[in-house]
Amino acid sequence: MKLYSKKVNRGLLLAGICLILFLFYVIAEQVSFTGEKDQIQSVLEGYLSQTEQLNASSVSFHDAIPLLETHWSTGTTALDVSWADMAIALHTFFSSDSCEIDKIESTVGQYQIARSGTNGALITCTYSLTADIRQTGTYFLICRPISLQELTAAESDALYRLSGTLCITADLVYEQRSWKIIGVDVSVLEQNIQPISE
Repeated sequence: MKLYSKKVNRGLLLAGICLILFLFYVIAEQVSFTGEKDQIQSVLEGYLSQTEQLNASSVSFHDAIPLLETHWSTGTTALDVSWADMAIALHTFFSSDSCEIDKIESTVGQYQIARSGTNGALITCTYSLTADIRQTGTYFLICRPISLQELTAAESDALYRLSGTLCITADLVYEQRSWKIIGVDVSVLEQNIQPISE
């Protein structure tokens, strides 16, 4: 045995052991992250559900503060909308005339969730929305207030059906034993606005 240990390069042996330990670490991290995907998905779904409820006429700015506290964190992100941008968007929305939403239906699907850094995740999904809304006033969509007058040329109090599909990318961080959103990016995949008779 002594003769064999002299012939073995101890550096190569140590490198082999380190490689095996590294592979175990990577596999354990991947298994751990796979278990977190359902929680990450439910955080985004809960956030989207609460943003739809902001459009109810009885909701005030003070009612929207828990939205930030529950779902958002003040981390740094490369995406378009951060915590500070979201706070400004909510203040702007509640400072303007909100519009009436007669009906709103949405579905979320096609999730892609990937690890981002050591304690982060990047989630991308599609968000399909159909809403019957008045043209005058502002409604809140995911991370910013939007006026239908920005989207259509006519200026009237007519009822419109807005339907479309959006691609949402959210940057999340794991802190204090829960996932929080630190950034959101939204792009329009398709959009249709039609006047409807009352």
